[in-house]
Amino acid sequence: MADGPLDVAAVQAAVADFPDPETGRSVLKMDQVRDIQLADGCLTLTLALSTWAGPIATEVRDAFTQRLRGAFPQLRAVTVQPAVHARPPQKSV
Repeated sequence: MADGPLDVAAVQAAVADFPDPETGRSVLKMDQVRDIQLADGCLTLTLALSTWAGPIATEVRDAFTQRLRGAFPQLRAVTVQPAVHARPPQKSV
């Protein structure tokens, strides 16, 4: 991954299979990865998690950050901003 161009598409590809801790679905496909910005060797983005993930949010954010650092060792800094991902209530079956 680190050999290709470092752009928004590369960042999205690096986290495409990162699972949301609540649903197990891709955080990228669930629109939980937002505001990807690359500038001067630094990556900043937002990872939105539901309130359900609150107790483990720091752990999840750390794992997400490590995924990005591993994929792009050339980056000087990786900053993952937290946000709340509002999810409509699901019907009980």
